[in-house]
Amino acid sequence: MRRGTEAMDDSLAQLAARQIEGERLEKRNLVYEVERRDSIIGALREDLKAKEAAIHSLTQRLDRASEALYAAQCQVELSQTQSREDAEQRVQLVQSELTASKAHAAALSQRFAIAEQQLTKK
Repeated sequence: MRRGTEAMDDSLAQLAARQIEGERLEKRNLVYEVERRDSIIGALREDLKAKEAAIHSLTQRLDRASEALYAAQCQVELSQTQSREDAEQRVQLVQSELTASKAHAAALSQRFAIAEQQLTKK
């Protein structure tokens, strides 16, 4: 009878050892998953910072383009030596640059919003 009890004790000990090892593996997998997600979140944050910097840069370019447009419009009004047609072409060029800058800023803002949503989902 003693052998039966010893065998049962060994069996229970092996079962407990397997369970402990399983829990260790599960814990290791969970730690790996958390580290992987942290890495993804870190990359998304860096991407977000880069997009914020790009938006800031575009905003500055937009401001400069607006100032250039205003200066061009003032120069058109004050200039008597240039033809009206030449001045209007320059204003149109500045306006098209301004429009392109605004469109680019809007696209970056949209990408920024998407990245921000993805970051908050993680």
